[in-house]
Amino acid sequence: MLSRNLEGHHQIAAACFLPSYCWLVCATLHFLHAPTPAGQTLTSIYTSFLRLNFSGETLDSTDPSKLSLMAYAARTMGKLAYEGVSSRKTYFSEEDVHGCLEAGIRTEEEFQLLRVFRRDALRFFLAPCVEPGHLGTFVFTVPAMQEYLAALYIVLGLRKTTLQQVGKEVAEFVGRVGEDVSLVLGIVAKLLPLRALPLLFNLLKVVPRVFGRVVGKSREAVAQAMVLEMFREEDYNNDDVLDQMAASILGVEGPRRHPDEPPEDEVFELFPMFMGGLLSAHNRAMLAQLGCPIKNLDALENAQAIKKKLGKLGRQVLPPSELLDHLFFHYEFQNQRFSAEVLSSLRQLNLAGVRMTPLKCTVVAAVLGSGRHVLDEVNLASCQLDPAGIRTLMPVFLRARKLGLQLNSLGPEACRDLRDLLLHDQCQITTLR
Repeated sequence: MLSRNLEGHHQIAAACFLPSYCWLVCATLHFLHAPTPAGQTLTSIYTSFLRLNFSGETLDSTDPSKLSLMAYAARTMGKLAYEGVSSRKTYFSEEDVHGCLEAGIRTEEEFQLLRVFRRDALRFFLAPCVEPGHLGTFVFTVPAMQEYLAALYIVLGLRKTTLQQVGKEVAEFVGRVGEDVSLVLGIVAKLLPLRALPLLFNLLKVVPRVFGRVVGKSREAVAQAMVLEMFREEDYNNDDVLDQMAASILGVEGPRRHPDEPPEDEVFELFPMFMGGLLSAHNRAMLAQLGCPIKNLDALENAQAIKKKLGKLGRQVLPPSELLDHLFFHYEFQNQRFSAEVLSSLRQLNLAGVRMTPLKCTVVAAVLGSGRHVLDEVNLASCQLDPAGIRTLMPVFLRARKLGLQLNSLGPEACRDLRDLLLHDQCQITTLR
């Protein structure tokens, strides 16, 4: 399938001439189709890929700031990637690229860094588009890299208003001054009348709280961006995100869309998955090696804001493919306590019609297998489920009252697994189809 798709998809063929991207494509296929090592996530594959290429790399060894190449790429390429995600586009003009690279440049040193990045690294992230009808534009070398960099741009807090950017620094500075009361008194007592001192102390108390709220709004923005992209109603009829990713590499089996048909809207459902994955402890450790650290407190506050948003929107009944995407987000996040709290209200697991590959079975088992509450119904009808999938999903099935497994590829071998399931001392099943 890959070979056939490379013949007709010139953009992927161009990317595979770069050995490191050839590795990334193969590693992604291995993740999607081979048994998954414990703890491996899609986000960790992309972060490892960037660490292999850029760990310890500074943009310009002569620059005193010693800015890491990846931190610069996150700021510039991440901005371009996010603007593409927010405007639903994957093709970028030269003006788009220049606008993101040159935004905010004011000093000679900044121009020098930009020159070095253009010379040494820009072609790694962006490639000239070779698809008919889009010549003269640029695309990210592999499509999912756009969504990864957009997620990194958001999670690192690079998309901020000026007020949000200065808010934290001002709050911390004023807070430090406010703590040393004797120093403040010594400085201002000579300058202000005594009756003005209470006003000054009240101001010192208020300013950190005001800017703290501004920083809090930034956390809300991260959560809002992720949840809105995850629960877009216009994407409800799409395949799940794992099938979309496989199709982007292997192509789609069956007749191709006619060139004269209107193009389908771009879908960016990997973006929220990568946001969750980048907040996991394992990926944050690798990002720190790339010069893109995310502080533990920042990750915790972002997770709390996301949990609040998911709690409000996550109670709605989702179509099967979207429900799997929701579970895949939790798998990427790799935080069992977080997932247990957010999914505690889930009573019906309806994945009917979703093609349950070994990876998807692993995702569902990893996210829901350790939960304690009973599931009223688990529906896995028409999922191409095999006996190996039943064994993987056993911890989830034990919690189900009503279990639907009809129209699958189970066969005689599955009878032994079903017997073990029904005779298990923790089995809750009352109805089996």
